Amino acid sequence: MVLTIFYFVIAFIIFMHGLVHLFYFLSYWQIYNFDEFPYKTTVLFGRIDLGPVGIRIFGVLFLVATIGFVIAAIGMALDTPWWRTLMAVMALLSMALTLLDFKMAYGGPIVNILILLLVEFYPSPGG
Repeated sequence: MVLTIFYFVIAFIIFMHGLVHLFYFLSYWQIYNFDEFPYKTTVLFGRIDLGPVGIRIFGVLFLVATIGFVIAAIGMALDTPWWRTLMAVMALLSMALTLLDFKMAYGGPIVNILILLLVEFYPSPGG
């Protein structure tokens, strides 16, 4: 019972982590301005300018991470056989995105490492 409750709590945290990626998408598409996620067209500490089109593509990758993490978290909560694979892929995508945008997403790599450890070592509530 405790493992099942903890499983749902972890799934909810992953769900929320996925939604954080949505802020980047909204910012890079200039849909909404956030003080914490300002619009810019550069990555790697301003060394590479992707331009307006490139940053939108970059933003779409954040949207993919959002959708993937949300689906993986739901899959985890339902103890589906595929959630670990999807979550690992999303954590790797998120890792790449956050390393490219490390100035804004400095906490992302740590969270993604924890997610990868979860995927590998956390037991399923079903056994």
